[in-house]
Amino acid sequence: MQAQNQQQEPTYNYGYFADAYKVGIQVVAAAQQTPDGKGNNLTERVDFSEWDRVAGHNWRRNWQQEAITVPTAPLLFTRLNAMQGATVSAFGSTQPDGPYRVALGIAPQEVENCAQMGCPELYTRDMTVFNCTVGTACESTFRAQSFATFSARYGRMVMDDTAGRSGQALAIPLRVEYWNGEAFTVHEADHVSVFDGEYFCQQPLSDPAVRGKTLGNGEVMQGQAASGALNAQQDAGSDDRPHRAQIRFWQKLVDNAPSANHDADLPIYCQSGTVDREGGTQPWLLYNWRKQGDENPSAVVTFGTYRGNDRVIYRGEKGMNFRLP
Repeated sequence: MQAQNQQQEPTYNYGYFADAYKVGIQVVAAAQQTPDGKGNNLTERVDFSEWDRVAGHNWRRNWQQEAITVPTAPLLFTRLNAMQGATVSAFGSTQPDGPYRVALGIAPQEVENCAQMGCPELYTRDMTVFNCTVGTACESTFRAQSFATFSARYGRMVMDDTAGRSGQALAIPLRVEYWNGEAFTVHEADHVSVFDGEYFCQQPLSDPAVRGKTLGNGEVMQGQAASGALNAQQDAGSDDRPHRAQIRFWQKLVDNAPSANHDADLPIYCQSGTVDREGGTQPWLLYNWRKQGDENPSAVVTFGTYRGNDRVIYRGEKGMNFRLP
């Protein structure tokens, strides 16, 4: 952003003015294509903390001669809290909304001594931003100048239950979905979400002596893991048990141990570490699967059942993955 005089020439000494005589800027976010008369302000949903970490908390007023530069660090679009003050998990419980096409814009901060110093205005302003959030009605607006757009979608990683013979590696279908405004659908544009069987939690559901592990890693392609890319396998000796056994496996997208649903449930065991995506975790793919708050994706794996072709015979095996007594 550049400070200019009335002749539209750069004001190179603007950064040397006293703070009381310099205007700051604010970055705002607004949903595009909202219904007439409805709010579009999404600024509170954008986490600018990485910008503040990189450029300092005062960057919005840190004029360098005639210019302020907007940081280039990543932003995080936050989720709606489904339960205010929720403590059911470390990540609370969120609710799907969107999807949104979000425009980022710049507007001047309010100036207290406008009469003495003049009221700086943006030379161009192509955004109308309501002073109320998406889904609410209000008439108060202000203008801003857009400089970037991005898509915001509520996503989750899904693992499907599976079953098969003991002693064999069983494929766990995995995909990434997003909320399209009416239902969850496969996120076919996702080629970057990752999974890694090395990092998992497990909970025996039927036999405390049966343990297992998950294997395989990679990225999704068009929102789905390749067939057989993620597998579950019993530990050595577990396949000698004389009956079917079930284990729930979680993918550790974040380093947060899941909670048992009931006090009588068997313990949950977790490997250390998390699935790594460019040095970070993937909290945006958590979901409230078990009414325990947002958590890592999981699947129930049944060892000791012959299924044959996963996509054909499974449909006729009603209740096969019901929890065993």
